[in-house]
Amino acid sequence: MTTNDAWSDIAPVVSEELVTTLWDDMVNLFGEIDLNNKGYSQQIKEVRSPKWGNSETIKSVRYTLFRDDNGYLICLHAGYVDENGVQRPWFIITHPNHQRQGHATRLADFIIGQREEEIKQGFPYQDAWTNIEMTPASAGFANKYAKSKLISGSGGA
Repeated sequence: MTTNDAWSDIAPVVSEELVTTLWDDMVNLFGEIDLNNKGYSQQIKEVRSPKWGNSETIKSVRYTLFRDDNGYLICLHAGYVDENGVQRPWFIITHPNHQRQGHATRLADFIIGQREEEIKQGFPYQDAWTNIEMTPASAGFANKYAKSKLISGSGGA
C-alpha cells in the first residue's frame, strides 16, 4: 500500500448555500440546454480566481459537462492541473433535481479515467483531493468515492 492508498476524510468547510449560486453561474456560462452537446463534453477556459491565492493568477480550467438526451445540463466538474502536475478538482456539481442518481459518480469515473490515461498511472486521490474546500455533501461524496476506488484497487498511484 502506497501513501496514496491511505485515505484521510475531507472535512467540509464551505456552506451548501454556495451551491445554488454556483449552479446558476454555470448555467449562465454554459447554457441550460445545448442540443449539440449531449452526453459528455469538455471546454477549457482561462480563469482568474482568488482561489489561486492571487486574483491576478490565471489558470486553465477544464470543465467537463454531462447533458442528458434532451441536452439539459445535469452535472458539471471543473478542474485544473496545479504547479506539480496534479489534477485538482475545483468543484463537481449536480442539478438539484438530479442528485443521488449516480450522475456525479459517472462523471468522476469519466474524468479520473481520462486523467489516468493522460498520466499513464493510477489516479493519486490523496495528492489530488487534499486541501480542497468542499461543502458537506461534496465532502461526503468525495470521501465515499475515494474509499471505494482505493478499496477496489481501481485507484491510487
